[in-house]
Amino acid sequence: EFKDGRIFERYSKPQRVGGKSVGRVWSFRDITQHRQLEQQFFQAQKMESVGTLAGGIAHDFNNILGGILGYASLMKSKITSDHIFFKHIDTIEKGAMRAAELTAQLLAFARGGKYNTRTVGPNEIIGETLGIIGRTFAKSIEIETRLDDALPTVQADAGQIQQVLMNLFVNAADAMPDGGTLSIESGTETLSEQDARAHPDASAGDYVVISVADTGIGIEEETMHRIFEPFFTTKEEGKGTGLGLSMIYGVVKNHGGFVTVRSEVGEGSEFKVHLPAGREARPKSSTAVEEPRGGNELILVVDDEEPIRLFAKEALETHGYRVLAAADGTDAIDVFGENNGDISLVILDMVMPNMGGQETFLKLREMNPEVNALLSTGYSQDGQAQGILNSGVKGFIQKPYQVNALLSKVRKALDTEAGK
Repeated sequence: EFKDGRIFERYSKPQRVGGKSVGRVWSFRDITQHRQLEQQFFQAQKMESVGTLAGGIAHDFNNILGGILGYASLMKSKITSDHIFFKHIDTIEKGAMRAAELTAQLLAFARGGKYNTRTVGPNEIIGETLGIIGRTFAKSIEIETRLDDALPTVQADAGQIQQVLMNLFVNAADAMPDGGTLSIESGTETLSEQDARAHPDASAGDYVVISVADTGIGIEEETMHRIFEPFFTTKEEGKGTGLGLSMIYGVVKNHGGFVTVRSEVGEGSEFKVHLPAGREARPKSSTAVEEPRGGNELILVVDDEEPIRLFAKEALETHGYRVLAAADGTDAIDVFGENNGDISLVILDMVMPNMGGQETFLKLREMNPEVNALLSTGYSQDGQAQGILNSGVKGFIQKPYQVNALLSKVRKALDTEAGK
């Protein structure tokens, strides 16, 4: 290995003249790119394994949080702000919401990066994110933006991409404790088949590229290969969870993109987020907020987690609904069969033992082709969840959820079915 980083493979074979050895012939082959691709491949495999573990932990933790956050929000809705326990319940609710945010980051890293995918403009997301967080930076940090006005749209979850940018902006600011320049650029890049082979998560095509660069302390070479691992952090204890960059990696990958990093100690770092470019026009944004309403319809709640099942039942009954509950798919089919004509909505958990959400929904649809169902899951709206939605489920609610989120989703599903 040479000082400039190049790696050569050395071969030798004996040279013979008249049957006698007179020396050896040496040959060298530059294998630098081969070794780099090999390391990237092993790193991608490692990240995939860690992601599977993180996803399993996050899913189970989400179910635990479901009962905590749900009941905290339910109790809070039943008391006034001057109640003796209001501040305590508010603290529990905020703590559970913070835990849910960390779990969402783990799920985003693992396999759940897109919840509400739509056509969005990257420049608009950059502007909104800077508006939210830019004013919190020290005055010694100068922000420079160079955004391409002709930038294409992307198909993405705007909230998740905003979280990606927010993490990148905060990390950049943290890397400049004595001040510096935060540079944000947007542009496009077209990858050929050959270009794509240099990145394990990339494929050929057109990309929107968002660059976030700082003039800070930089990243040491020995830690560079670990920066996207969950819980790995170089920050002092209490200053970071080690989930920020792993969330970025997962979200961008799940959007069909990839992230590249360039850094030098003492010179700063540059992160480039590559997202597949779209061709659709930007939709008009809507800021209308609908006030959650109750009702009197009969609803079937299906969830194998008892705290979540009981919370949903009590929350809905508190707001006038009539509620039946089932602990798994088999139980749900029996209950639905007994009340088929009266059940207006089924809230169906996706991951359950014995019979999962998709199989349960298909059997319910056999019993009643017009069954109205709302999918409830700790995972994202991708993969298996998206498959159930495509098969006819009318809506999606992300666990863990609060009372108002549940009421809003239920009312929307019922009104949509009724054509209101």
